[in-house]
Amino acid sequence: MGSWGYKVFEDDTAYDALHKLKYSQSIFADIENYLDDVISAEYVWYNEGSYALVSAAIVENVINNAPISWASDEYLELAESLKQFDFSSIKQKAIQAIDVVISTHSELNEGWINNREQYCSWYRDKVEIRERLR
Repeated sequence: MGSWGYKVFEDDTAYDALHKLKYSQSIFADIENYLDDVISAEYVWYNEGSYALVSAAIVENVINNAPISWASDEYLELAESLKQFDFSSIKQKAIQAIDVVISTHSELNEGWINNREQYCSWYRDKVEIRERLR
């Protein structure tokens, strides 16, 4: 796991997702697809879960007009471009995706549950994103 913290954007795989979105020709569709992938999965693998969490966090930040806390300025242009989208139509999908990723059917959850020191912080961070979407 290439993670250096418990928040969504403190993970190497999250930056892989951001990189793909930065160069995407259809960002909205890709974000929705990342959410749909976990919602329909019987089991969510690490990368799928991370991509869905990135997507859900983006949806939450744009809907709530909150600054996106990325560790790299490389994605500031992407953050600005996301403000053009109305993500309200996929807000419920973002909530559902978070619920799936923090469930027992998720490799991300399984990996974090073994981290006794930070699991509660990791879990709470995702629940807080979900609650801000409600």
